[in-house]
Amino acid sequence: MTAPLPAQVVTETAYKRFIGRLKSSGWNSSSHFAEIDFGEGRETAVVKLLYLDHLWPQAGNEAIGFVLAKVGELPAPEKAAILVADAAWLAGMMGSDYPDDAPHEGDVLAWCASLMPHLKNATWTEPEKDQVLLAALKSDCGPRIAAFDIWLCNADRNAGNLLRLPGGTWAVIDHEMIFMTKEVRGDWRAGPIDDLPGRSTLLDKARAFHAEGTLNDKQLSTSNNPQFSENWAVQR
Repeated sequence: MTAPLPAQVVTETAYKRFIGRLKSSGWNSSSHFAEIDFGEGRETAVVKLLYLDHLWPQAGNEAIGFVLAKVGELPAPEKAAILVADAAWLAGMMGSDYPDDAPHEGDVLAWCASLMPHLKNATWTEPEKDQVLLAALKSDCGPRIAAFDIWLCNADRNAGNLLRLPGGTWAVIDHEMIFMTKEVRGDWRAGPIDDLPGRSTLLDKARAFHAEGTLNDKQLSTSNNPQFSENWAVQR
């Protein structure tokens, strides 16, 4: 297996052009499309500013989730980078779409994930649509995504960060809230890793689907099999 491309660290010279906001950006209203040069020429990418690092280490979580998803051979962006840019310069590039509460001096961090070539035909979904999560859980890659999220204690798997790919597979993005602790979502600095609760929002949703009868016993068991998660993690 080829070693995964690690997340890069790039500067504003890699940010070539602001394209436009996402129709559904989730809680992070800064999410947008832009042309980014990951080292092989400019290409379309999803970019989101990460300026709430005092709440949890967003950039680090994104990089960890990206690399581990690649190692686990889950469909995911081919390339990704942490952008370190001058805040005033980036505000000028984004114009009125630059968030009012984001820094306007010093540096600002952003996470950039390429859409090419793996995600160029992906279908973007809405975070509030439960049927998207249900379809993902019932797919062939659903148990692997569930195992991945349980292993990393992902506190934020919703339909907005699952992309539907041709052929019935699903790609995983947005991992800034992995390693949730009992008290803090997504911040492994809040306590020892051993204190992680071993659960995820996707597992919670799977249990809710099972309770209402839309996910059968076997599907729930596969999604909530500790041995499956442990073996997946050890093998990867």
